[in-house]
Amino acid sequence: MYPGLGLYIHIPFCKVKCSYCDFYSVTNNENHSCYISALEKQAAFLGKTNEISTVFIGGGNPGCLTLSSLEKVFNLIHSYDLSGIKEFSMEINPESVTKEKIELCRDYGVTRISMGVQSFNERTLKTLGRNTGKKAILNALEIVKGFNNIDLNLDLIFNVPGQSLNDFKKDVDRVVKINPDSISCYSLILSRGTELTNKVEAGEISLPDENLFVEMYYYLHQAMKQNSYNFYEISNFAKKGKTCLHNENYWQLGEYIGIGASASGYLNGYRYTNFSDIDKYIELTTQNIEPYEKEKITPENQLIEYLMLGLRTTNGITTDKLRDLNSLCEQNRFHNILNEINKLVDNDYLTKSGKNICCTIMGMTVLDEILLRLV
Repeated sequence: MYPGLGLYIHIPFCKVKCSYCDFYSVTNNENHSCYISALEKQAAFLGKTNEISTVFIGGGNPGCLTLSSLEKVFNLIHSYDLSGIKEFSMEINPESVTKEKIELCRDYGVTRISMGVQSFNERTLKTLGRNTGKKAILNALEIVKGFNNIDLNLDLIFNVPGQSLNDFKKDVDRVVKINPDSISCYSLILSRGTELTNKVEAGEISLPDENLFVEMYYYLHQAMKQNSYNFYEISNFAKKGKTCLHNENYWQLGEYIGIGASASGYLNGYRYTNFSDIDKYIELTTQNIEPYEKEKITPENQLIEYLMLGLRTTNGITTDKLRDLNSLCEQNRFHNILNEINKLVDNDYLTKSGKNICCTIMGMTVLDEILLRLV
């Protein structure tokens, strides 16, 4: 069951660009006021007639905004129908956390703060190009945990060059002692053009080998289970009732509005993606021109996305849904996909229970290869 219509707002400002990050973000740009005006304009011409179920403010680092700018973003969000809202999340980096900002978040109805910790190890933080250190992280955590009515999600990154299994175990052990409501733990992805990828390609540094990656991932699952965190998506764990509803809407092919440079939306069978250029985004919205490219999601696209997103989660996929989506496609692929699924079940990469199909933990470690076989 879909949580409902999501609203995503992208705040692309950062103090420093992290060495691994390929999300659209800019540094040394103080044009916050014009950008927020552009957000308001796009929101107006997309329309605000539907009730919003989940809100997510991401970046970049939304915490870079001043209190007055952040309040303008909150007022924009409250111009929508939030009468049925189930979750209101905002990302923030530790170095941007202040008591005043978290108070403002609380006053405007934020129910969930997602903090990008990434690691407590100073060497790992330096490799990732993070603009923070262990002391600042702990200070930020102390502030946020003082607000009992706001749930806390913490992000970690593993499989980092130079990171040992013991380094990662210490990060995981520390994060569970902090006892956040949910934990996101992402394997480092080398994205083309990032500073970190360039160093790896130049041979200056190297990723942990595949066996170490698997050991890290299995330890993560063991620690989460022992500390009452339920596994619900390839990189996400949560206490009971504390999963991220906004992300679950994405994974269930639900609809969402995307506002801001580089943000995507999915409405009425079309996906649009705003241009990843602040100046272009501001210029077009000022002229009341749509600041995005749009594509029709075909039945074939939807089938592929169902496989790609569904198998990321512990809910998995069902043969009934596969059959229904396949029936809308020009080419009948149902039996070929099912044959591949059965082979993957035989090799313990997938499990099958009645009509439900899920990845095993081993399958999650090679999910990209599994999807290549299925799509």
